[in-house]
Amino acid sequence: MKFIVKLQAEIAVKSRPVRKRFTKILESSIKNVLRRVDEQVTTQGNWDNIEINTKNNDPENRIALIETLKCIPGIAHFLEVQQTTFTDVNNIFEKTLEAHKKTIENKTFCVRVKRVGTHDFSSLQVEQYVGGGLNQHVESAKVKLKKPDVTIRLEIKEEYLFIVAERHDGLGGFPIASQEDVLSLMSGTISEPAADGPWEVVLSNVTGIVEDVSYGGGLQAFENLEAGQYTLEVSDQTGCSYITEFDLADPEPPGITVSDDVVICIDGVATLSAEFEYEIHKIRIH
Repeated sequence: MKFIVKLQAEIAVKSRPVRKRFTKILESSIKNVLRRVDEQVTTQGNWDNIEINTKNNDPENRIALIETLKCIPGIAHFLEVQQTTFTDVNNIFEKTLEAHKKTIENKTFCVRVKRVGTHDFSSLQVEQYVGGGLNQHVESAKVKLKKPDVTIRLEIKEEYLFIVAERHDGLGGFPIASQEDVLSLMSGTISEPAADGPWEVVLSNVTGIVEDVSYGGGLQAFENLEAGQYTLEVSDQTGCSYITEFDLADPEPPGITVSDDVVICIDGVATLSAEFEYEIHKIRIH
């Protein structure tokens, strides 16, 4: 299985040293990410693309690699290709017919060729020869140079032929770690806050709703609550809501403090002074 990654346009217009550095960063990022999916992945960085190869041709592995490549920054698009060698233009046609015969049935198509290296033919000649041959051998197909149903893409590099099986769009942008830190300053005011009243407050426990009230703001208090587990939901008129859960435990028993100098007389009258505190559960909402 083979993929060819095309660089983002912003990388291609950089100077030669910067372009090489960005390409190397992107290749390293691709290798590190894809090897988490397939340990057999290998990469090779070229001047205008990055080649990805793996010996694992399992369909599930193919899908996993494609979905992962789509999420890597710096990739404009990538091609899923079949790599082979060729002897002449007719051999290119035969291999293309084998790969795309079913693809162009009952459809319009055109052929686009990119070529690198020294050959005794031009890219246009390959397009005309392969397109004419496909048109003759697939009766239901029809050549259409503008806006066809299918565009057959071929890339020729020296003695190698790359037949593009499918084209996938990438995330674009620059490779991770290729850009310096950026500081952004933002300012502004909110003239009409969305989370404005009236609000609805619902307090419930395991037995059901304890309180359900609506108010326009200010302070809302729920008093004399029993111990237990509660759910509090606050929502505004726009549909935004906040939900939280909390537990209320029984308060500590009242503490009574008696002064040390109390005197109690037998068969007499005694006065006992004491102070105690007892905490009552209360919830306040601002």
